[in-house]
Amino acid sequence: MRILLLLVLAISYFASGEPASGGQLFSPSPAFASGSCDTDCTKCHTISTDEVRNILAKIKAPDAKILKVQMSPVRGLWEVAIDNKGQRGLFYVDFSKKYIVGGNVSIIEVNAAIDKTKERLDALNKDRRINRSLIPLKDALVLGDKKAANKVIVFTDPD
Repeated sequence: MRILLLLVLAISYFASGEPASGGQLFSPSPAFASGSCDTDCTKCHTISTDEVRNILAKIKAPDAKILKVQMSPVRGLWEVAIDNKGQRGLFYVDFSKKYIVGGNVSIIEVNAAIDKTKERLDALNKDRRINRSLIPLKDALVLGDKKAANKVIVFTDPD
């Protein structure tokens, strides 16, 4: 029976030049399927901050602050930037709002070999970086070689 089905599919493919399923070898998830939102998915798909808060509560991060919600570089996913107890991060929510992608996951643009997730995280954390040249070190206690390539600055409060 399986051989007959494969034979019918193969014959229909070679006779029409397309797979029997209407031009697709597999059926993609509706979130990734092309439809009425060909270029601007925000026409058909939305996610509110309340929906993101509900998702955060379900994944045990109810106190996380939502910094930004935008379309991800991958069609069918929202990108959510959060600050959870001082740690900034990203996670992705699919359009159905049933699944999230988080952790050490990177979205990489294949042709340009660019890590889009790292780009967004760097931009998100840019304002949190400290310019070391602005730290006054005139009265600092120096341990080791003053001309060392790598330096560590430790702050303490002796009082």
